[in-house]
Amino acid sequence: SEADTAEIRENVAPFFGNNMRRRRGFHDYELYGLYEGFERLADLFQERERYEALAAVHEELQTEIASRLPPEEERPKVGLINGGSNPASGEIYPLYTRDEGYEMKPYRDLEVKSAFSEELAESGAIGYERLLEVDPEIIVVHWGIGTTGDTDSFSASAFREQYVTPMEEDEVGSELTAVIEGRVYPGAYGEQGPIVNLLQTEMKAQQLYPEEFGQFDPEAFPEVPEENRL
Repeated sequence: SEADTAEIRENVAPFFGNNMRRRRGFHDYELYGLYEGFERLADLFQERERYEALAAVHEELQTEIASRLPPEEERPKVGLINGGSNPASGEIYPLYTRDEGYEMKPYRDLEVKSAFSEELAESGAIGYERLLEVDPEIIVVHWGIGTTGDTDSFSASAFREQYVTPMEEDEVGSELTAVIEGRVYPGAYGEQGPIVNLLQTEMKAQQLYPEEFGQFDPEAFPEVPEENRL
């Protein structure tokens, strides 16, 4: 309650917090962007110089990407699905790439078109038949780089086993354009600070626009060839 936070503020220490990942039903306060929240945090800890250094790198990356994006009509529509989806049972949870919050920041910064409408993304699970009606050019599994199998880092084989192979083996799923063309990719973590956001934006740029930013290689990830590093 307000009384609890007031007691902490007055008797313990400053109280700082804002749930910025995604707008939810309880949000009756301003939803900060990643760098808006980061700036306030920097002010709190009196680390303005460090904030401004990272913000400058972020701005440079944004400028670089914006100058190299293909024309709007040439940008693919992306079907972002939740990592909690179960392709083996045909249970797919669509997401909307343009949602508020830092969770979708890499997609917004890359001006990604969402294959799913806001309404569909809020409707819960869909099956392969409905997914095929939409037929995204690219399918990205949100939180997909967290699929590790038995290793301590991302496992391309574990990702393929959990998400790609079941789509390929399903009678309807195998008809999806993204599956046929081999464009089912592991997506970014929803949780991300400034540094992780930079790396994940680079990763998404390679997945979505390989002709411009270099081909994403799941077998080598997180290593990136020097010529493709943003």
